[in-house]
Amino acid sequence: MTNDYTFKICELIKNQNGITFYKLFINDHCQFDEFLDEVNRVQITRKKFSDLISRMGCFGDYMMPQKYLRQIKEVKEKDIYEFKKDDIRIYVKLEKPNVFIILGGFKNSQKKDIQQVKKIRREL
Repeated sequence: MTNDYTFKICELIKNQNGITFYKLFINDHCQFDEFLDEVNRVQITRKKFSDLISRMGCFGDYMMPQKYLRQIKEVKEKDIYEFKKDDIRIYVKLEKPNVFIILGGFKNSQKKDIQQVKKIRREL
Protein backbone atom coordinates (compact mmCIF):
# COMPACT_ATOMS: atom_id res chain seq x y z
CA MET A 1 0.00 0.00 0.00
CA THR A 2 1.35 3.43 -0.90
CA ASN A 3 0.88 6.40 1.35
CA ASP A 4 -0.88 9.59 0.32
CA TYR A 5 1.24 12.62 1.27
CA THR A 6 -0.30 16.09 1.40
CA PHE A 7 0.69 19.38 2.99
CA LYS A 8 -1.45 22.06 4.62
CA ILE A 9 -0.38 25.49 5.81
CA CYS A 10 0.56 25.51 9.49
CA GLU A 11 -1.40 28.44 10.91
CA LEU A 12 0.47 28.13 14.20
CA ILE A 13 3.68 29.65 12.79
CA LYS A 14 3.50 33.27 11.65
CA ASN A 15 6.81 33.84 9.89
CA GLN A 16 7.90 37.44 9.44
CA ASN A 17 10.40 36.73 6.65
CA GLY A 18 8.20 35.35 3.88
CA ILE A 19 8.71 31.69 4.81
CA THR A 20 5.60 29.52 4.69
CA PHE A 21 5.40 26.53 7.03
CA TYR A 22 3.35 23.48 6.03
CA LYS A 23 2.35 20.41 8.05
CA LEU A 24 2.70 16.96 6.52
CA PHE A 25 -0.34 14.71 6.39
CA ILE A 26 0.09 11.01 5.65
CA ASN A 27 -3.20 9.40 4.63
CA ASP A 28 -5.02 12.42 6.16
CA HIS A 29 -3.15 11.93 9.47
CA CYS A 30 -0.74 14.56 10.85
CA GLN A 31 1.96 13.33 13.23
CA PHE A 32 2.82 16.92 14.15
CA ASP A 33 -0.76 17.49 15.38
CA GLU A 34 -0.39 14.43 17.62
CA PHE A 35 2.81 15.94 18.99
CA LEU A 36 0.95 19.22 19.67
CA ASP A 37 -1.62 17.31 21.71
CA GLU A 38 1.19 15.79 23.77
CA VAL A 39 2.85 19.19 24.28
CA ASN A 40 -0.40 20.78 25.44
CA ARG A 41 -0.68 18.34 28.35
CA VAL A 42 2.38 19.70 30.20
CA GLN A 43 2.74 23.35 31.25
CA ILE A 44 6.57 23.42 31.20
CA THR A 45 6.67 21.81 27.77
CA ARG A 46 4.10 24.31 26.43
CA LYS A 47 6.38 27.22 27.41
CA LYS A 48 9.42 25.69 25.69
CA PHE A 49 7.30 24.84 22.66
CA SER A 50 5.98 28.39 22.47
CA ASP A 51 9.56 29.71 22.53
CA LEU A 52 10.49 27.34 19.72
CA ILE A 53 7.49 28.39 17.60
CA SER A 54 8.51 32.04 18.10
CA ARG A 55 12.00 31.22 16.87
CA MET A 56 10.55 29.49 13.82
CA GLY A 57 8.55 32.65 13.17
CA CYS A 58 11.83 34.58 12.95
CA PHE A 59 13.51 32.05 10.65
CA GLY A 60 14.75 33.58 7.40
CA ASP A 61 17.80 34.02 5.21
CA TYR A 62 20.26 34.52 8.05
CA MET A 63 21.92 31.54 9.70
CA MET A 64 20.42 30.44 12.97
CA PRO A 65 22.82 29.14 15.59
CA GLN A 66 23.17 25.35 15.48
CA LYS A 67 21.80 25.17 19.01
CA TYR A 68 18.38 26.13 17.52
CA LEU A 69 18.56 24.68 14.00
CA ARG A 70 20.65 21.68 13.02
CA GLN A 71 20.97 19.71 9.81
CA ILE A 72 20.23 16.04 10.39
CA LYS A 73 23.42 14.33 9.21
CA GLU A 74 21.90 10.85 9.56
CA VAL A 75 19.63 11.59 6.58
CA LYS A 76 21.35 11.27 3.20
CA GLU A 77 19.48 14.21 1.71
CA LYS A 78 20.81 17.59 2.82
CA ASP A 79 17.39 19.26 3.23
CA ILE A 80 16.30 17.74 6.56
CA TYR A 81 16.76 19.82 9.73
CA GLU A 82 15.54 19.99 13.28
CA PHE A 83 14.44 23.11 15.09
CA LYS A 84 15.16 22.56 18.76
CA LYS A 85 14.66 24.07 22.18
CA ASP A 86 15.93 22.15 25.20
CA ASP A 87 14.38 18.67 24.82
CA ILE A 88 11.85 19.57 22.08
CA ARG A 89 12.52 18.79 18.40
CA ILE A 90 10.59 19.71 15.26
CA TYR A 91 11.85 17.91 12.15
CA VAL A 92 11.48 19.75 8.85
CA LYS A 93 12.34 19.64 5.17
CA LEU A 94 13.73 23.02 4.06
CA GLU A 95 12.80 24.04 0.56
CA LYS A 96 12.88 27.85 0.78
CA PRO A 97 10.67 29.78 0.74
CA ASN A 98 8.81 26.80 2.21
CA VAL A 99 9.41 24.68 5.29
CA PHE A 100 7.63 21.35 5.53
CA ILE A 101 7.08 20.08 9.08
CA ILE A 102 7.44 16.31 9.12
CA LEU A 103 6.97 15.58 12.82
CA GLY A 104 7.77 16.69 16.33
CA GLY A 105 9.40 14.81 19.17
CA PHE A 106 11.52 14.92 22.28
CA LYS A 107 15.24 14.40 22.83
CA ASN A 108 14.64 11.02 24.47
CA SER A 109 12.94 9.69 21.29
CA GLN A 110 15.33 11.38 18.86
CA LYS A 111 16.87 8.20 17.36
CA LYS A 112 13.45 6.70 16.70
CA ASP A 113 12.14 10.02 15.33
CA ILE A 114 15.09 10.40 12.95
CA GLN A 115 14.49 6.87 11.65
CA GLN A 116 10.86 7.84 11.00
CA VAL A 117 11.96 11.05 9.25
CA LYS A 118 14.38 9.07 7.04
CA LYS A 119 11.60 6.68 6.04
CA ILE A 120 9.19 9.50 5.24
CA ARG A 121 11.86 11.48 3.35
CA ARG A 122 12.60 8.49 1.09
CA GLU A 123 8.92 8.30 0.19
CA LEU A 124 8.36 12.03 -0.44
